[in-house]
Amino acid sequence: NAGKKAAAKCKEVELGTMNLDHIKKYEEESKGLSLEQDSAAASVNEYKKIINESKEEERELNEKLQEINTKIEANRKEIADMLAEKSSSESRISALRRIEEHFEGYNNSVKFVMNAAKSGRLSGICGPISQLIRVDEKYVVAVECALGAGLQNIIVENEEAAKAAIGALKAAGAGRTSFYPVTSVSGYDNSRDSYNPGKYDGFIGHLSSLVRVDEKYSKIISFLLGRVYLFDNLDNANRFAKASGWKVRCVTLDGQQINSGGSFTGGSVRRDSGMLTRSTQIEKLSEGLKNTEKKINVLKESLVSFEEEHKKISSLRYAAQERVRLTDTLLRSESTQLEEINARLSVNKELLVKLKNDAGRLSEDNRAGAQEIAS
Repeated sequence: NAGKKAAAKCKEVELGTMNLDHIKKYEEESKGLSLEQDSAAASVNEYKKIINESKEEERELNEKLQEINTKIEANRKEIADMLAEKSSSESRISALRRIEEHFEGYNNSVKFVMNAAKSGRLSGICGPISQLIRVDEKYVVAVECALGAGLQNIIVENEEAAKAAIGALKAAGAGRTSFYPVTSVSGYDNSRDSYNPGKYDGFIGHLSSLVRVDEKYSKIISFLLGRVYLFDNLDNANRFAKASGWKVRCVTLDGQQINSGGSFTGGSVRRDSGMLTRSTQIEKLSEGLKNTEKKINVLKESLVSFEEEHKKISSLRYAAQERVRLTDTLLRSESTQLEEINARLSVNKELLVKLKNDAGRLSEDNRAGAQEIAS
């Protein structure tokens, strides 16, 4: 019996030693698994943070893209409107120029001379006065009324050109018109004006000084308009004309006239059909066309800038979306690994509890056996 008890005792000691070895092994494994658990949990949290930040970045970028899309849409609409305006101006200018080129509204005699000059049958023809002068819009009516039918009169290089044109008109039975040779017409010197119009209310200027013309033709314009005084209204013009003894010719901004000698000419005036009005419209439309083209170019440059910004932000948004997709893949993988670590750690903890319980029972059994042997 003593031998059996000793053998049993040895067996228990051996089992106890093995149990302690297993406990140590599982405790070390648990420590390693806990470290892996902490690392995996940190990675999961970091991946979640990256995904949240990337999604927030994507949301902000989407807002920016919406803003830019709105700007691009408005920009394109404005360009389309400007292009329509440009096309309308070009059509209007083209129509007015065709009218000018075909001398619509001019006397047949003027048309005959200008067509003969175009075909080379006449030389030294400069053109009708209406096509050689430029006038600010606010003075157009006054100049048209002051010159009247004289707007159609033709400026020529010299007397020979005038005589040749008159001969051609006579031979063809094409009517009559007046010619102003550059070489023979003398202008009027406004500096020697003895009437001192500047001291009268409403005086604007000698009409010739308000007309833009090539220096070559300036004497002719001075001859025609140098003695014409422009006033703001008929009452002021009347006071000046009366003070001069009715020796001067006055015209107002709205086209009313006081003639030398005291007669008055006036009434309503159409402001959209005169020969100078056409020229002024062409000039105004041409200037507006240039401004429209500049605006279109600026808008196109802005559109390119908006589109480049749209491309850049779209690229950043795609990068954020890709970052979310990639990080989400890593998160799922790391979460799976964390679940496996948690499961292994849970098993290890259960085994450790069991082993420690077994070790406790063996320790109690050893103490009881030792007391029994001792007794």
